[in-house]
Amino acid sequence: MDPLIPYTGGTSVIGTFISAQESIYRFAQAMGETGPQLADAAGIAGNGTNGYSAPFVKYTYRSGQLVHYKLIGGNHGLQVSGSFVYADEAKQLVAAFLLQ
Repeated sequence: MDPLIPYTGGTSVIGTFISAQESIYRFAQAMGETGPQLADAAGIAGNGTNGYSAPFVKYTYRSGQLVHYKLIGGNHGLQVSGSFVYADEAKQLVAAFLLQ
């Protein structure tokens, strides 16, 4: 739901973008990934017991060296349906990854 940088790629008022999934795959390739790009359905949905809640979906490459979280329904400011309820969790996920 990001009007500035569309998750699925495309053009917005600030430019043209590839999809987030393609972008993370290109990073993985630059780090040596030789397998195919993960399908959207290959993500692991959050369930509250696996370290993150719904509506997050996690994708990993290179045995977890590269991690991508999709926030379903999230906008550029991490709001979902006008609420920041998942914004703190998103920040915590990023911090935990960087601190490992």
